[in-house]
Amino acid sequence: MVDIIWKQFEEDIRITKKLRRNKNLFVVVNGDPVEGLHHSLLGVISPRVIDHESAHVRVMKYALKKVGFDAAAGDKIFYVGGTPSHCGRGNISTNRISAVLKAEPKDLKREIFWHGVLKLYVNGVCMIYGHQVFSASSRTWLWENNVRYFLKSYLMDCVGDGVDVPDYMVGAHRHRYVDSGDVIWKKWRARGIITPSYQGKTDWVYKVLPIVTSDVGSSWIIISKNGDHEHVVNKVEVEQDKGLVY
Repeated sequence: MVDIIWKQFEEDIRITKKLRRNKNLFVVVNGDPVEGLHHSLLGVISPRVIDHESAHVRVMKYALKKVGFDAAAGDKIFYVGGTPSHCGRGNISTNRISAVLKAEPKDLKREIFWHGVLKLYVNGVCMIYGHQVFSASSRTWLWENNVRYFLKSYLMDCVGDGVDVPDYMVGAHRHRYVDSGDVIWKKWRARGIITPSYQGKTDWVYKVLPIVTSDVGSSWIIISKNGDHEHVVNKVEVEQDKGLVY
């Protein structure tokens, strides 16, 4: 499983390097950068959370170097808070990691380096990132519905409250890729995405959703100087439970 994930990670690094040519790169780690002691599971890599944090930092430094990340030239990295069962109370693991990697802080004076919800404006395009902003049904034919219905409700609330309607709302956590497509209400338009992750099924997933596959990979939002934008995804669907043939 680790070999599959690492191969996909290397491929996504190559894609990132290609897509970011002559562009600034904004990297968003949308929650749960570590497994932590999730539901007291100790079978992932180590029972020491500091090992999880150290591994994440090493992998990210490797990836950022490979894609030519240059903060002095305008590249930025952001961390969004994850679940306390993974990242600790107050997202302590997320905060330590984002501080080491010099992520864009939420509040530098208070030494808070991660964001509960991240709202970005890039060349006029509004993006909202939240780790568990969407839910997703376990039924394949309903995946997009949960995202679309929530997003349409949120779109209406934004219009009613007089705040900006996001072009993209991006969630994570579900270990599967979901794309709502364009959600339209009157003259407003938004798109909801649940990104793939970099993890296979753990013992906990086998307990709650045993008959599922994991989407492993990355997604990108490419924005031109004039505000044109598109979404790109690269993923592999991992089946961990191969049938036995005799």
